[in-house]
Amino acid sequence: MEKRENILNKFKWWLYSLKIAVFKPSNKEKKETTMSAKRKEGIFLFLFLLFPMIQFLIFYVALNLNSILLAFKTYNKIDGTFSFAAFTNFVDVIRDIFVTKKLMIAVKNSAIQAGLSLFIMLPINIITAYVVFKKVPFAGFLKIILFMPNLLSSMVFVINARVLIHNAFPIIFNDPSMNLLFGEKTAFWTVLLFGAWMSFAGGLVIYLSAMCSISQDVLEYGELEPLSSFRELVSIIIPMIFPTVITYIVVGIGNFFINQGYFFAFFGGNANQYTSYDTLGYVFFTKVAGDEATYSQYTYAAAGGILFTLIVAPITVMTKSLLEKYGPSED
Repeated sequence: MEKRENILNKFKWWLYSLKIAVFKPSNKEKKETTMSAKRKEGIFLFLFLLFPMIQFLIFYVALNLNSILLAFKTYNKIDGTFSFAAFTNFVDVIRDIFVTKKLMIAVKNSAIQAGLSLFIMLPINIITAYVVFKKVPFAGFLKIILFMPNLLSSMVFVINARVLIHNAFPIIFNDPSMNLLFGEKTAFWTVLLFGAWMSFAGGLVIYLSAMCSISQDVLEYGELEPLSSFRELVSIIIPMIFPTVITYIVVGIGNFFINQGYFFAFFGGNANQYTSYDTLGYVFFTKVAGDEATYSQYTYAAAGGILFTLIVAPITVMTKSLLEKYGPSED
């Protein structure tokens, strides 16, 4: 009986070996199969990247191509044509910053605006999100209050803020002469603080979402130590959400030259008037979309955009690399 089973097993193995020998693919077939798989993978990756490539070509290259060309042109008001002007527009922008100093107030205000966003609002947003994340009493109510600015159009809040500042504040503080929006020293800070409050909702959503994605095992380990809330925030939460923080910082640096805040919503825009509440984003926006914007100012704004891009692009890349290298890590 055992001898018969051994013979059957040998016969099965012989059939299996024969099957392998007959149907085993040759080296040529293996190579063709591998090449076919790589070709299919390449086609898939190409199709996968095709949509963002088309978006980039249309919404960045095509839309900015005219701006790039305008930076090297000047507008003739007499016949309404553009002519080549070399680097004249770039020289005008640099002159307005360092010589005539028309833009120096805008540079200073943009620096203040960026500093408020990165060094004050960023920590406050993280702490606020952490408080809501820990589900302290009234955390849900706090979330609603901070998210309310995103429920309605920002222009609705701007209109209400204007009425409140113009009509209610003088009564509340018993000072009929109070005019925070159009005071020489108060207009910039009033709108800046309004913008800071409006930015709470975005920061809350971003950082709270990042904190909710942290593994529960990591949080339970911190509870077993035990860690204080401050220690948990510094040692666990921030390192775990630091990629999100890096994104916020990089975007903040990139917005240095284009962030106009809510100044246009509050004050409109006169392209030929420089004020104490100017920022670079506000000034250049009014030159192309302001009350008195003309084609002659398009070339100036285009040159400023290219110049500022050349300045901020390497700073952004370098900052991102340094933060990724020396910032807190999950390890």
